[in-house]
Amino acid sequence: RIMRTFKDQNSVKRVLLAVQNGRFSEGEDFAPGSVKGIVIVGLALPRPTKELLLTIRYLKRDIPSAYTRAFIQPAIRACLQSIGRALRAPSGKISIYLMDSRFLHDEIARELPLWLTQRFTVVDNIDQITRSISEFYHES
Repeated sequence: RIMRTFKDQNSVKRVLLAVQNGRFSEGEDFAPGSVKGIVIVGLALPRPTKELLLTIRYLKRDIPSAYTRAFIQPAIRACLQSIGRALRAPSGKISIYLMDSRFLHDEIARELPLWLTQRFTVVDNIDQITRSISEFYHES
């Protein structure tokens, strides 16, 4: 019901807040052009359960990248699925904000697709964010 109400208000500017790996970030489709921006707050790393840690220790015997496969890749997949809700047309233009400095760490950044990392702009304050948004939407 929440999503239906959100989608029915086409002429109204609105904000939808959702959790990565949640119902709204994975199971909903939005019309091309209806979403102007995505803000990912945090890296949705899996909880380091005893079972997960034992699995990593076991896998490390044969797979050197066991940590990346168990922790980093699921978090990146959740992030990209959330972004994918807005990217519905190849010609679409949206702004994507990854609000966690860990996205810049080498072990995480190398797991992100090139189409995303080639356009990274690091900003430190609200003025830089405002200027970045303005420049992005006023490019020809």
